[in-house]
Amino acid sequence: MKITTNKIFQLCLACLFFAYTLLPQTIIKPPDDKHVFIDTLDSNNSPLKPDYRNRINIPEYDPSLMPLNYNNRSTGVWTELNPKVPRVDYIGIDFVDSLNGWAVGANGAIIKTTDGGRNWKTIPSGITNILTHVNSYNGNVVIAVGFGGKILRSSDAGETWNSITSTAVADLWRVKMLNDNLGWICGKFYHLYKTIDGGLTWQSVSADFPQNYWSLDFLNEDIGFISCGLGNLLKTTDGGVNWQQLNIGEDVSLYCVTLLDERTIVTGGFTRIATSYDAGNTWHIVGLGGIFYSIAFSDSLNGTALSDASVYRTTDRGISWNYLFGSPSAHNWVVFVDSLTGYYAGNSLKIQKTIDGGLTWKQLIFNDNFYDVHFINETTGFVLSGSLYKTTDGGMNWGKNLNAPGGDDLLFIDSTAGFICGSQALFKTTNGGDSWYPTNIIGLGASKIFFITKQIGWALSAGKILKTTDSGENWFTQIQAWDGFSSIYFIDSLNGWATSRYIWQTTNGGENWIQRSDIPVNFTNDVYFTSIDTGFVISGFIGNNLYKTVNAGNSWFSDLVIDAAYRFNYFPNKYHWILNGVHQRWETFNNGTNWFNITQFVPAGFNNFHSPKEWVGFAVGGYGLILKYEDTSYVPVELISFEGKIDNSKIILSWLTASELNNHGFYIEKYLNKLNWETIGFINGKGTTSEFSYYSFIDSQIIFQSQFYRLKQVDYSGKYQYSQIIEVQNNFSIRDFNLFQNYPNPFNTNTIITYQIPKKSFVNISLYDTKGEKIIELLNEEREKGLYKTAITNVKLSSGIYFIRMITNTGYSTVIKITLIK
Repeated sequence: MKITTNKIFQLCLACLFFAYTLLPQTIIKPPDDKHVFIDTLDSNNSPLKPDYRNRINIPEYDPSLMPLNYNNRSTGVWTELNPKVPRVDYIGIDFVDSLNGWAVGANGAIIKTTDGGRNWKTIPSGITNILTHVNSYNGNVVIAVGFGGKILRSSDAGETWNSITSTAVADLWRVKMLNDNLGWICGKFYHLYKTIDGGLTWQSVSADFPQNYWSLDFLNEDIGFISCGLGNLLKTTDGGVNWQQLNIGEDVSLYCVTLLDERTIVTGGFTRIATSYDAGNTWHIVGLGGIFYSIAFSDSLNGTALSDASVYRTTDRGISWNYLFGSPSAHNWVVFVDSLTGYYAGNSLKIQKTIDGGLTWKQLIFNDNFYDVHFINETTGFVLSGSLYKTTDGGMNWGKNLNAPGGDDLLFIDSTAGFICGSQALFKTTNGGDSWYPTNIIGLGASKIFFITKQIGWALSAGKILKTTDSGENWFTQIQAWDGFSSIYFIDSLNGWATSRYIWQTTNGGENWIQRSDIPVNFTNDVYFTSIDTGFVISGFIGNNLYKTVNAGNSWFSDLVIDAAYRFNYFPNKYHWILNGVHQRWETFNNGTNWFNITQFVPAGFNNFHSPKEWVGFAVGGYGLILKYEDTSYVPVELISFEGKIDNSKIILSWLTASELNNHGFYIEKYLNKLNWETIGFINGKGTTSEFSYYSFIDSQIIFQSQFYRLKQVDYSGKYQYSQIIEVQNNFSIRDFNLFQNYPNPFNTNTIITYQIPKKSFVNISLYDTKGEKIIELLNEEREKGLYKTAITNVKLSSGIYFIRMITNTGYSTVIKITLIK
């Protein structure tokens, strides 16, 4: 048989497709704005790993990475619980003692601590340039340098900063203040600057060596070294007047240099750490993996070296270096303040501290990449990354659970029973997360879990849909498909949907699953239904990829407002949800009929969301992001209906609630044009109840035209919310003259007088006192048939009884009594 080139190509495609369908199931983690996963940006082999020194993959300024606490266009407020500092790469750090220090990095970020790193304060820098280093000699004057020749100076311990003018235009990489007045700065393209007035001015210094000056260190005012490219260093012994060129013997870029004494110099760079014990004449070189950015010593023997992927330690003055630990993100700068206490800064919001001379390090700022969050109530909740963390005070403080696994998906079905979907097993807790054990899904793992009741639930595992009927103790396979499933949702115990390359549907609790290949929506990521008929799916990661059905999935149409969505996040009120997108985020309160774009109020890297109550929710994301959503105007009363009707010249308003929480009652408000509202009554609420409650109110002040009503529901704390506005119309014709009672009555300064005339007439309305003397003429003109209002406003009268008289040229005359109270 002859095999053609075309047949071989077709066979390869078929094999590729078959291999794709057999890939292990993994949960879809949200991409960031560059369509790459947050937790892969800093991996060692990532082509997108930032290289700040060579300006490769350098992040642009992103305001969404700055600390958040803004009101959004909805009624909610988003507050950043963690990390409350810019979620950026930190490149430089310095401490003047064990308590007071600063760190700088991308986005022009400057943060400050005064308690040894327990708490950090974000300081506005006034710039968006990347800052590379910060240094202070006395703790009061602080200098920071960065990209584009930027020099910042603070004279109040880093509370405020001013930009310093200089001739520098290249990226600056190191600043060193030797005393209150003398300091040095170096940077790319042989930029070298000196100050003798505490950093107020900087003068260019020529070392007559055209290379990049990556770092410098001075032992005193006279002796200093600069590390350069191609294995070169520059040395001065006369305070920078003259410079001598040295070389370690290998052509590698040297990104850091440290002086221990006049004879001992340690430098590091590309895969090398070199130490000289004779003032730079000869060098002892140790070859190691990585690119070394910083080296510091806690005493004469013990030192720490940071690379783009690892941390090394020496205990013999640099003769040997031992691997301590590694991480995907770069470690950028290290500083020691005494023989035990040190700090270092790195990419991915890495700020760490040692109190044992560099033997062990502790992360100071919570910076995990969180994939899921679940709160049992407003105060007790969990966030999930490679570890599980718990809070009992609404997210203000978190503790790591050493007995819990990490994973991708997290769910609690009540206050004690919960699940974690791990890569090798589905774990369960029955004691509120204190301890966890694997269920009978062992060796496969799970990526998504969903429960419709405490007993009945489903899980996605390695291309399978599994079901439990005993609260997750045991699971059995319902279907195994070639596709890897990405999400699952049930509207009740029978009707459910799952997404993969196709949409899957069941109407019998999963006993049978139908692959809806007839639907022209492929590669679906997430699914959400609010009724058997109405549902939504997200297809892919680009374009107008939100689709809606109103006929149980038989047909779908695209929502053109939404672009590049990837996940649904919903509140207990099923019509209120947040849609997370690659570039934007939206919120709807009416099941997608209207959308609020809340992108500018929610940071990038917002991965998942959970709402234990309608008025509160929590979101998590990359670099330790934990957010709290509070609807400050929400009052938890579920109003099912509100309507009005005409009955014997009265308007009867009625409304029904399904549940109430701390409900004080309802103010009934009315007006004709929906602009200015009048309170016409109050009905007490039922406090707190989960039962249906019926209310009614009669408005006997009938006015013969369209009228509008709304309810103002108030809880015991004074919070309130408005119902929808309803319109009540009647078709009664105006057959008689009438002067209606004023409203309000009694009144203070303003009141409204309503009257009607059945035919064209000349009308006079005037205000009289109790002696029968006319005080004010309110109206004296001809009017067509109709209903009218006139007002008494800002009257300068004393409290008491007054009368309103209406007369017409037809002989009609009437009087009403009004009361003024001041």
